[in-house]
Amino acid sequence: MRGWFKWTVLLALAAGYVVVALMYWRSSEMLSRQYSATSRSLPVSTDPDVIARGETLATLYGCYRGCHGPTMQGAVLAEGTLVGSIVAPNLTAAIRERSLTAFEAVVRQGVKPDGTSVFHMPSAGYAVMTDADFTAITSFIRAYPIQVDQQPPSKFGLTSRVALLTGALDAQAELVRDAPWREGFRTEPRRLGEYLVRNACIECHGPDPLRGVGEVPALSRARDYDKWEFVGFMQTGSTLGGEVLARKSEMVRERFGSLTEDELEAIYAYLETF
Repeated sequence: MRGWFKWTVLLALAAGYVVVALMYWRSSEMLSRQYSATSRSLPVSTDPDVIARGETLATLYGCYRGCHGPTMQGAVLAEGTLVGSIVAPNLTAAIRERSLTAFEAVVRQGVKPDGTSVFHMPSAGYAVMTDADFTAITSFIRAYPIQVDQQPPSKFGLTSRVALLTGALDAQAELVRDAPWREGFRTEPRRLGEYLVRNACIECHGPDPLRGVGEVPALSRARDYDKWEFVGFMQTGSTLGGEVLARKSEMVRERFGSLTEDELEAIYAYLETF
């Protein structure tokens, strides 16, 4: 019996090793897959008004005081034996080390300078960002003092690779379907709301924010609120029942506080149609 037990354990370990090896091989193939980016050359402005608008947008979309750290110096978002390390790079260094064309390809097309895809930044949402908004953000980042922090590259651990293989984590270059929007929609509340949702909400609510992802609810639940209740929720993080959602309140303080009442009404006008 002992001999059979030993061989059973050894076979199970060998099978597990083969499975893990196959997972690493397949996920490495996905991580190294090459993509082509459209070459787009956009200027950087030194206009103080453009830079100020860029600061507002960079805050709203999480570049500044968000995922990339309080001074865009970069940050380790998650780290562990199984997950590996998920790193948001130093933007103040990246925008000086890369051409603006390469920087744009990362942000709006999900394609890194080496031709591989971005995985943890929602480029599929930023793909619709107008040229004017992108220029404002890059102008702000370029004008911001360079931060000396050096962040390590991201490394995909076992659970991150499982997420790749199961489709829970997608190559952003494969999700980008839309070209940047042209100006002219801002006077139409529903269109403005759609634009803001696409840029600001998919980071947490997923590629289809109307459906949600994981434990993050679908934005279609906005229909449970009337317009002013929704505006109040977005300004305070307090639900209809009076519960204050800690994460939402934090987002209000750090990011959504820059949204005007008209913009919040526009978001509601878009969401209430679903």
